[in-house]
Amino acid sequence: MSGTKRVRDVAAVPLTAVALAVASAGIALAAGGMTGELFTGVPQFGGLPTSGTHGTCPTGGASHIAVEVINQPATGPAPGVYNEFGSITITAGVVTGWQTSWSTSATAGAEPYERGTKTLQAGGPGSVTCNADMSSSGSASATLNFTATGTIVDSGTATGSITFDTAAKTGTSDEAFGPLRPRTKDDCKDGGFIRFGFANQGVCIDFVHDLLK
Repeated sequence: MSGTKRVRDVAAVPLTAVALAVASAGIALAAGGMTGELFTGVPQFGGLPTSGTHGTCPTGGASHIAVEVINQPATGPAPGVYNEFGSITITAGVVTGWQTSWSTSATAGAEPYERGTKTLQAGGPGSVTCNADMSSSGSASATLNFTATGTIVDSGTATGSITFDTAAKTGTSDEAFGPLRPRTKDDCKDGGFIRFGFANQGVCIDFVHDLLK
């Protein structure tokens, strides 16, 4: 236990739904792949390490974060709500591991009609800060490989990011399937256009402008 603190009540984000419920809920499924699917949500925080995002914060080496996302909004080809469970590893300020399983359902509590996995393709920045009271805060972002089976069968690239502060009970979960694209003009600023593959900020902002028309 020397030099190691437990991180508890970190971020949890909700999800659940069913194949039969898809038709009864009147949800239209895309004929193509998962490109354009968005997972978003506001974390919920529990009082125990098993309810939320939690992990260990060593003085050196890797920090391991367990993530639970429950009944949060899923939009795109597989709409409804999503659940996601797994772990993220952060070493020296970089995400070095991301292993999660996810599912989408028509409504919370319904049987999932789509399932899949996400694994690390390229790590982005990550951080975890542990406090004496065992609360924690941090963030992680990465480019991911995804698989999808169910109504849609697909595989490809996704992006994921989380933020959490267990003391303030705030946080975000944001994931996109398919090529990385900016969603707001601010995403293009301060050199942000580079990560989206644009030649300059103006071209990136023009893309967002056309997207929002």
